[in-house]
Amino acid sequence: MLAEPLGKHKLYAGTKLRELRRKVDLTQREFAQRLEVSLPYLNQMENNNRPISASVTLALADVFGFDVTRLATGDSARLISDMHEV
Repeated sequence: MLAEPLGKHKLYAGTKLRELRRKVDLTQREFAQRLEVSLPYLNQMENNNRPISASVTLALADVFGFDVTRLATGDSARLISDMHEV
């Protein structure tokens, strides 16, 4: 079995993104500003409607010192949702 290329892997980790935002005690608006993304885009990522982009992943590490390897496990809720769609 061939591994999926890194560029095609989508990272859905909305729960972890929301947990980090709450841990640093920021509103969605404040968090979006720090990550340099729009508020609707952050909301979509937190709700697993969009994957976390590479630029957001880098900002999490640079701005908040977040260990981005913690995102690698993704959200089981998204996995379950994807499985239901099949």
